[in-house]
Amino acid sequence: MTPITILCTALLELHDPWSGIPRAEALETCTKVAHAAIEVGEDPAEAAAQAGIESRWHAAAARGLGHGPLQVLPRYYCPRSGPCDLITAGLEARARWAKAMRAKGLRRPVDALCAYHRGYAYRGGGCAYGRKVLGLAERARAQVEARVAAAGEAM
Repeated sequence: MTPITILCTALLELHDPWSGIPRAEALETCTKVAHAAIEVGEDPAEAAAQAGIESRWHAAAARGLGHGPLQVLPRYYCPRSGPCDLITAGLEARARWAKAMRAKGLRRPVDALCAYHRGYAYRGGGCAYGRKVLGLAERARAQVEARVAAAGEAM
């Protein structure tokens, strides 16, 4: 198992509310989000955890205005014509919100997540959503470390 597969398996075990999609599909989407996050220099655990909370790793999720595993708003983050990779668009939205929050002097990861979730209504101070994403990512990282250590001892 690759570290990303171990990470996504841990995330699915930690945050597995009934989603109505097959577990294999959720694992595939989680893995795609984590790999895409690595490609753009983001934390794969945090991005995959956010996808789990936003859509339960449902690649085609569409609730309200949000679409895809990160529930991105295509109107703002997708090209006006042509296809849109909703994972890449979601990661771009995360990066834009982090930059916008840094410009306001809010540098904590929780602030960027809360702004992503609430939009410009967010004024700082944290939110349950951001703490939930970061907590899930941290618990998954701990499980990955434990599983990798256990695999090393078994060899």
